[in-house]
Amino acid sequence: MSRCDGSCGTSSIYSSAAKTMSHSCACCQELQTSQKRVKLQCSDGSQVDHEYIAVEKCGCINAECELLNEEEVMTSDPTKSSTED
Repeated sequence: MSRCDGSCGTSSIYSSAAKTMSHSCACCQELQTSQKRVKLQCSDGSQVDHEYIAVEKCGCINAECELLNEEEVMTSDPTKSSTED
């Protein structure tokens, strides 16, 4: 595996006690990697050694939420988020 992807429960919720929005952000990220070496076979019969980083384990890591400025909020895609009353 050479990548991590998935949902980590990022959210924005109104706090009536604080009278403000509360943000919780997390990123799907590699937790464990290893160095791999393979031989690639070329069409002319030759071989080439290639090294790469393989992801062994993924997980959710807490992240700092960035506040959007007014221009970014106005141009954001509303189909990529959900709202609840």
